Amino acid sequence: MRAHHAQPTEAIRPTRTLVALAVAGLIVGMIIGLTHRTDRSGEPPGFSILDPRLDPSSGDVPLLRGGQQVDLSIASAMTPFPIYRPQTAEDQDSTIKEVWVLSGSPPEVAIRYSSGLRVYLTIWPDGQDASSFYQAQVEESGVGSYQTINGYPAYVVAADAQAPGYPSTSVVDVTVGNVEISLHADVPVEELVGAAATATGGSAEA
Repeated sequence: MRAHHAQPTEAIRPTRTLVALAVAGLIVGMIIGLTHRTDRSGEPPGFSILDPRLDPSSGDVPLLRGGQQVDLSIASAMTPFPIYRPQTAEDQDSTIKEVWVLSGSPPEVAIRYSSGLRVYLTIWPDGQDASSFYQAQVEESGVGSYQTINGYPAYVVAADAQAPGYPSTSVVDVTVGNVEISLHADVPVEELVGAAATATGGSAEA
């Protein structure tokens, strides 16, 4: 959430300038922090108006502020990293509702599925170990758990484990090589972990 998830999803990001220039700077800073990894241990200052990762009801909010909506094939051509995607009965390429691309630094891709699942992808910072980062996030915030999915480091937060004030949304951030995949959905976290498993080359039962 990368993202997201400005350290490296999801809920979301694990992203992840504000009253004249001061207010502008604050909002951008918050959004950047959200892209890669939000500290969910504190009270959220109205994040839902800033980042749809944190508010699944915001279907009318662009998945990537400042980005552009494109076809999946165009997103693949524009993006310098693989666009890992889930392949479940409910969430697969045929059920993609919209795709967004932000050609910034780092570049980002966001996908919304008909089920409501949101998937965010971005580049993991060079020189930062994802496994150590996720474990430190768990220890420092007291929220979520560290897991591995198909052998890849992951930060997992169940909907009912979110800090007070945050939307009840399950979040899974998993890093494959230099790409962080951040999945957000209003489903049991086990189901979201299964979707993440298919996105990283395994089966939904992994």
